Formats: sequence, structure tokens, C-alpha cells
Amino acid sequence: MVTESVPAARATRESGKQTRMALFNAATELFLEHGDSVSIAQICTAAGAHPNQVTYYYGSKEKLFVEVACAAVLRAGKRAEVDAADADTVGDYTEKLVGSLLGSGAPSVELFVEAMMMTGRRG
Repeated sequence: MVTESVPAARATRESGKQTRMALFNAATELFLEHGDSVSIAQICTAAGAHPNQVTYYYGSKEKLFVEVACAAVLRAGKRAEVDAADADTVGDYTEKLVGSLLGSGAPSVELFVEAMMMTGRRG
């Protein structure tokens, strides 16, 4: 019985996707909890990765932070639209939308503002 093996390039590519996603997921959790004071070492420990992999996959901790912040604010926007969908008036819609985006347990907007300030400092 002959079994086909996955080509090495495909296996490496899949492993790379998994590592990149593990870094992203760990960074998301840590950045949402602690902001940009999280170290690369903390992210890598949580992701089971090596520090040079942050640079390889994202370029820098700051670029990873910006990517995480943008993804978080997009998720928050989608959630806010759902939360406000049953509004009867423009005022009610606005109140529900803003409440969802800025309410307790919604740190994504703050994270996004930090990311935008960070990118502004660089250039």
C-alpha cells in the first residue's frame, strides 16, 4: 500500500500559517488585556513561538500591534451593528452603536487609538 505524502513546501507553508495565527491570537489576547506594554517574549511564550518569528511574520511588535488593533476594531464594528440592528430611531441606533463600541468590555477602540498614535509617531 502506497500513501501519498504532503509535499514539504505545503507542510512548511501550513506550519507557517499556524505559527502566524498562534502569534496573532496570543498577541490579541495579551494586547487587549495589557495594551502595547506586552513584550515579544510574552507573546512568543503564549504562542509557543520564537521571538524572531514575530519579526519574520509581522516585521515588528508594533506592526503586529497595529494588525491586532485593526482586526479588533473591525470585529467591534460588526458586533456594534448587530447590537444596534433593532433600533427604532436614529437616536436609539446611535446610542446602541456607541454603547456597544465604547461600553465596558470593549477595549478595541482604545487599542485602535493606541495603534494609530503609534503609527503617527513613526512617520
